[in-house]
Amino acid sequence: MPKTNYEHYHKRRTVNCSANVFPLVFIFSAPQDVPPETRKTEVNPVSEIRILIVDDHEAIRQGVRSVLTQYVGWEICGEAVDGEDAIAKAKSLEPDVIVLDIRMPKLGGLEAAKAIKTQLTKTKILFLTQHDAAAMLPVALQSGGQGLVSKYDMDRHLIPAIEALLEP
Repeated sequence: MPKTNYEHYHKRRTVNCSANVFPLVFIFSAPQDVPPETRKTEVNPVSEIRILIVDDHEAIRQGVRSVLTQYVGWEICGEAVDGEDAIAKAKSLEPDVIVLDIRMPKLGGLEAAKAIKTQLTKTKILFLTQHDAAAMLPVALQSGGQGLVSKYDMDRHLIPAIEALLEP
């Protein structure tokens, strides 16, 4: 099966955003000429990808959950409401991917990511932000994150971002 433009974007791992190019950031749109049915709909059938969702707003967690549960082979293994809860649940659930809000009460996502990465080095962290994604990028990467998605665009960018994180 030939690669689509959509898959090519994942391989590049760069993004044009306001005339700037950011490495390892997933703030992008899938090309308009690629129909949704060309998306991968299955992952390795031997094991599901386990995802932990962390955000202090229930509505955001529900939105993330509704987007991700439509993907075959991905399982929402848990949810957390702040950074402290995220650290505890990450230790007990050992997810493959954590979708983590940057700013939360008690302990923020950046601090939580640092703590999680010291114990779960193989877990991928994808940050969510409602703030200027380009400005948050350096801090997010320093904190152990592998990607960043704007909350305003997560319905279009969340799945491609996680797919890119999971590529070997």
